[in-house]
Amino acid sequence: MASSSSRPSSYYDTASFLLSPVRQTAVEVPPAVSSSKGLAMTKSNFIDNDHVPMVTLTSNQDHHPVPIELKSRDCGLDTKQVCPPSLTPESCPHQADLEEKTETCTSWIKHNKHSNKKQSLYHTFRHPVANTTLYGYGISLPRFKSWVHYKLLETSSRQKTAIAMQKNDIMNFISTEMIDPLGPIDKDRLRMKWIERKLIVDKTEVFSKCQNVEVENRSGSVCLEEEESVTKKQDQEKIVLERRRKFEDLLKVYVQRLTDIIKDEVMVPFDLVEWLETFYDCEKVQQLKETNFRKLTFIEQKEAMMQLLRWFRIVFPYYYDECEHCGASYRTETTSGGTERNEVDGETMDLDTNNNNTLEEDPFPPGPFLGFCYPEPHEQLGRAARTEIFECRSCGGYTRFPRYNSVKHIVDNKRGRCGEYSILFYRMLRALGHEARWVVDWADHVWVECWMGDGQWIHLDPCEAALDRTLLYEEWGKKQTYIIAFWAPLRSGGEVSAVQNYISDVTLKYTSDDIDAISKRRKLEKEVVDDIVEKSKSLLRHQLNNVLP
Repeated sequence: MASSSSRPSSYYDTASFLLSPVRQTAVEVPPAVSSSKGLAMTKSNFIDNDHVPMVTLTSNQDHHPVPIELKSRDCGLDTKQVCPPSLTPESCPHQADLEEKTETCTSWIKHNKHSNKKQSLYHTFRHPVANTTLYGYGISLPRFKSWVHYKLLETSSRQKTAIAMQKNDIMNFISTEMIDPLGPIDKDRLRMKWIERKLIVDKTEVFSKCQNVEVENRSGSVCLEEEESVTKKQDQEKIVLERRRKFEDLLKVYVQRLTDIIKDEVMVPFDLVEWLETFYDCEKVQQLKETNFRKLTFIEQKEAMMQLLRWFRIVFPYYYDECEHCGASYRTETTSGGTERNEVDGETMDLDTNNNNTLEEDPFPPGPFLGFCYPEPHEQLGRAARTEIFECRSCGGYTRFPRYNSVKHIVDNKRGRCGEYSILFYRMLRALGHEARWVVDWADHVWVECWMGDGQWIHLDPCEAALDRTLLYEEWGKKQTYIIAFWAPLRSGGEVSAVQNYISDVTLKYTSDDIDAISKRRKLEKEVVDDIVEKSKSLLRHQLNNVLP
């Protein structure tokens, strides 16, 4: 930790808070603060390009920031600085090192368990010398600190500042607060910071437009039994309606994903058959072509496909967190289900659970994963939707893992998870002439199916080199809610036929549970789910008509 003399004097006079980026807010100063001897408060003009208002507290005694509560009239968020008023200046987290600050914040949150548990961490790093402002949402303080250090090292113009600043010194320029769930406008503002590459998040689902229905708390109201019954029914209908809308919105996301996969197939020239003949086996590739493949017995078909799956798993290893500098990996062993991060563009797979982080979590989570960032321009060429950042536990180096959606980039980089590899294997099957389906499990996994044998969809998982093991994921301990298969024709031949089953609910195929148990987990009736699937089929068919030649 740096000495007091090494810190910029201007920092001691500033306490920054997350407020509405557009509208000014009211500042309420507790009487004990406003009447303190030698203390004056002024509100500065909007600063930086983010238009975040600053509150300046000037003290003549030791230059310690005085914690105050800010209430925003316009954005609807009540935010508090993480320095609780009960702390003395000497123990203020802004002056402590990383461990002390994190421990203090954690203790404060646990002491205030009555507060809204849906609140999330929001970190701000503002360095006046480097003219840099960075943000973190939903991630722990140690992770944010590491990411700030990485960003300072990222560009040559800031290298001197980064090298001169130790990691503990970074803490002197970080403020942290707990904020309430974000509304649509706040999410848009947060997304803009992300696109500007000033923000790191733990889950990209924070940008989703879906909102949980907040049922009004009427515990203190006095009403007749009839009125209470009507109110509860209305609340329940609202919750069911919102749950239905979330499922429908996510289906639209996956419809667009499949459309993008086909668009990449049509628009980006890359001969996967020729590539397979070069790097796999020319004779085996000829056998796998659909015209020859259908002449084989079902047993021979499965053996030929298993050989391809085993080779694929070797050539395209599952990426966990391997450091690109020293090769070290925090986790190198093969994992079972439920351990991956969301693979379909980071969208939430849980329709009812709020996954926002709080300080009550382990302040030093295992593994080197720091968070998700917006991809760089060269990463966007591979249609990366987001990039993961890792910090090596061995050499301290940083590794970027762009989540590519372009098959050419996936093949060239040979780094991916089930998201990338399901797309690649799906495209390989289509290139060989096979009817194939892209299958999304809401329990966070993706695989493919191929039309084989005497006419049946066979399960193929390239990450596990698994064939026709439909209960594999249940063995992992997953409790499936939705498993949806998406299909696109190999060629249109004019307009895509309306009789084809573009979207299928195949959940029952991959679990031993009956429909009643599945519907109970979904909290939606089967008829409702079927109706939404039917509507999504029309959307997919329409989009494919505009893409396929």
